[in-house]
Amino acid sequence: SRQLGKMHFLIKREEKGDLRKDARVQDLNNVINRVLTGMVGGEKGSAPSSGNSGAGRRLQVRTFSVTCLSEDTGILEWVPNTVALRRIIQATNNPQCPESQKGKGFRIGDFGSGRLRNTFAKCQDKYIKDGDLSQATELFEKNILTGYPPVLYWWFISSWSDPHEWFEARRRFTMSVSAWSAIGHIIGLGDRHAENILIDTKCGEVIHVDFD
Repeated sequence: SRQLGKMHFLIKREEKGDLRKDARVQDLNNVINRVLTGMVGGEKGSAPSSGNSGAGRRLQVRTFSVTCLSEDTGILEWVPNTVALRRIIQATNNPQCPESQKGKGFRIGDFGSGRLRNTFAKCQDKYIKDGDLSQATELFEKNILTGYPPVLYWWFISSWSDPHEWFEARRRFTMSVSAWSAIGHIIGLGDRHAENILIDTKCGEVIHVDFD
């Protein structure tokens, strides 16, 4: 028989959650991917549509297998070449920043910092509680971006030196973030943070995990 090689997986037991939610989200994502590629609603055997459709934009989300053994225990397919968004940000420095702002990638991922956490909370409250988006944006730019310059875009530059590969990685990142944002809004996906949002370091695609 053909050798399949090594197969990596994760055995997980939820302390308080229900692993069946992860399985149902993957089922939903498989259906969404079929819709986006034009396989649902069209004639059998017809080619996917192009132009502004999901097929033309190659819009889809990455899925992985989830096999539930009980309500709180199951086997999850391991998604290779992925790193948590937080770790990427912490490990990235923007060499174009002033010397005094070097290493901010590590610091912005440190939510043990009360000052940083409180500053984020003030920006959020200005929008969520007061409904003032323009003021919240101004506070964010003044109190966060000034002291903590963006570093994620530099990770793309340093990871893909070839212009075509860099552009393709950014495109995959943008399209996957867009798809996940729409899906998350529809199903009311919560508990999103920089540890359960992963990035494929080979292509730049975003993968969400942990849907309990």
